[in-house]
Amino acid sequence: MAMALTQLTIGDARFRAGRWQGRADLATLVPLSAAQTLDQESLSVARKILRNQGFRAVVTAAVAPAERTAFLRDDYSEREHLHLLRYDLQSGFAAARTGARLSAQSRLQRLRPWRRQRPRIRRGTRGDWDDILTLDGQSFDEFWHFDRDGLEDSIAATPSSRLRIMRRSDFIEPPESDHNNQVNEIVGYALAGHAGRTGYLQRLAVHPAVRQQGIGTLLVNDALAWARRRGAKIVWVNTQNTNDNALQLYKKLGFSLQDHPLTVMYRTLT
Repeated sequence: MAMALTQLTIGDARFRAGRWQGRADLATLVPLSAAQTLDQESLSVARKILRNQGFRAVVTAAVAPAERTAFLRDDYSEREHLHLLRYDLQSGFAAARTGARLSAQSRLQRLRPWRRQRPRIRRGTRGDWDDILTLDGQSFDEFWHFDRDGLEDSIAATPSSRLRIMRRSDFIEPPESDHNNQVNEIVGYALAGHAGRTGYLQRLAVHPAVRQQGIGTLLVNDALAWARRRGAKIVWVNTQNTNDNALQLYKKLGFSLQDHPLTVMYRTLT
């Protein structure tokens, strides 16, 4: 049975640890404390704990260069590279949001006669999780697929979070002959988090069949507006180096690419 991540405290170092995407052989280790606490002794103890739980290998969360160096000293290798992007909510938010919304609306309206002028963004509930995970599996490489524990842990990772979805019926009114079970299919979702003066766009997925139609833009703008209302000054997002579509979307909406990339680290435990 997959288990949600639990907290480990080893000296001054703190981690969350558990199964990676529900796998029994692969653990995930999420450092919560500063890079200087990640000495070889704390990392060695963390590895021993995971090995005793039956894991054969471990991957980290996406870590910054200082944490990457600490893991390299403990014989981790680089598994994935990610772009890190930042959005400044204090400069030009209203204008950028209005322009992006109008652009998204214009793309949606070109798909007449069955497009609605005001697509609806709904609150995602626990009852939507199975459909959200289906969409997640259609949107990301297998290594990055969420399971229920991964989704739950991401929702709980910040003091407040916002899960929003779009169903096919929220932006398409199909002709009479096309009414079927796909009308209620979730075709887009976004998960945002907030902590203090910082917001996080933790997940964004759009069904491959309906991309380039403004859904991602609407979901990102919704997350930015929510973070701003909560008092955030900046919003962070990361994406795989190979995900050019996501990178271009974020840059188009006003996110700035940071000089220090993130890295997912990997190590065997046997």
